[in-house]
Amino acid sequence: MIDCCDGVLMHTAGLDREGVFSTRVVRDATLWNIGILGEAANNVPQAVREAHPEILWRNIIDARNRIIHGYGDIDEDVAWDIISRDIPDLVPLLRALLEEAEGEDRANAT
Repeated sequence: MIDCCDGVLMHTAGLDREGVFSTRVVRDATLWNIGILGEAANNVPQAVREAHPEILWRNIIDARNRIIHGYGDIDEDVAWDIISRDIPDLVPLLRALLEEAEGEDRANAT
């Protein structure tokens, strides 16, 4: 999930809304990463999702469903909000979750 967020941020770095959506390769790569992000979120165990309500799992999954099943009907305003606000806010939450999981793995290994 972090890789997908990093992909979105990398593809859109230095671009405004028009720059993202007027260049097909940037648009497609960005939406692809958002779609894969949602698929990955959907595969996170329910117990982990429940333990971390600060991550808006349902919104992430719903964004994926809209992109994949929207048949090209993407609301650019909503997508831009995801790109410019939601993804940057999500990265530190995911990094904290990863650190927590790695800490648990280390504790269980000892």
